[in-house]
Amino acid sequence: MPTTKALCASLAATALTFLYVLPAVPARAGANSTRLDAVRTFADRVLEHGRDTYRETPTPLFVDGVNVDTLEPVRWIHKGEAWIPSNLASQQNLLRTLVALSRLTDDPRYREAAAAALRHHIEHLRMDCGLFQWGGHRLIDLASGRPRGEGGMPHELKFLAWTVDGLRAWARHGYDPKTNIARPMWADGTDLTDHVIQRTGYYGQKGRVIRAGQAGPLLLWSYVLGYRLSGDEALWETARAIARGNGLSDLGTTPGQGMKLDLKTGNSDPVALFAVLELCRASDDPAYLALASRLGDNIVTQRFHNGFFLPSGSHKYANFNTVEPLALLALEATLRGEPDLVPRWNSGRGFFHCPHDGHGRTTDQSVLWNARRK
Repeated sequence: MPTTKALCASLAATALTFLYVLPAVPARAGANSTRLDAVRTFADRVLEHGRDTYRETPTPLFVDGVNVDTLEPVRWIHKGEAWIPSNLASQQNLLRTLVALSRLTDDPRYREAAAAALRHHIEHLRMDCGLFQWGGHRLIDLASGRPRGEGGMPHELKFLAWTVDGLRAWARHGYDPKTNIARPMWADGTDLTDHVIQRTGYYGQKGRVIRAGQAGPLLLWSYVLGYRLSGDEALWETARAIARGNGLSDLGTTPGQGMKLDLKTGNSDPVALFAVLELCRASDDPAYLALASRLGDNIVTQRFHNGFFLPSGSHKYANFNTVEPLALLALEATLRGEPDLVPRWNSGRGFFHCPHDGHGRTTDQSVLWNARRK
């Protein structure tokens, strides 16, 4: 049996080789140059303003994001120190975007930048046991070039798998298709709606009330993907209900049949676009592609600001790991008839969770990515 260190080294080398050896695919006539141009502009800004130049010796690492107006790197303030976050776990969408963009444009600069960042982590920043110093509680501080985070030497190595049975069970016990309400639940089925948290901890501050909410695009993607892989009719019916609740109207009695799609929808959520692209894999009906294109156009119109993808024009910081550019490239590849040109989105969402001066123990989502201009 290989040691953990040897196994991690092998996996890291395989990942780096994958980035290098995949050939670039010459660009063919895409359906919409505006969407592709927006992604290219975003990537160019990341390469120009998001690389590690904060010490005497630059490295190919990426900062996690920048101030939209000043282009200064985001900072995490901890006990008076200003860390410049570079968290490989929070850059997986970015790396996929760069690789995909090279494949769709025949411009190798983007893939080479992704490979250089990954190579630097492999060669210089792994722990003695072989694991990366990354995750929810650990990052590389580009101000010092050293790992930073909470005490000790934590690392993240987690796996999560949804099964068809699990999806069916949640749809039966945790979801109301008439209202599109998703109930918070324990794994044993206990309904946590209106539960008051008794002490401050992982799930929030003492006194916080857990509320039910609308089932969003991530659940839609999960059920469409589950249906595509299993053919389970119950999953399809749940996907139809969630789609209606997210302004997409009726996906059809079955894929490609009895559809009433809203091709004028204002939805601009990139995860909703990924869900519709899964529909395109399940059916070749052109109406699904038309809906996907509408969502892609909405993303550019509503979320592309100052060369970055942002939730709104008033947001202060650009998160380089945002999923919008990867979704747009997945759409472009699907329109070209080669969806596998783009690395698959796996629904992962990196985060950093650590004390921040003036905020207590909090997340980068709360302190950085939700921040707005004053």
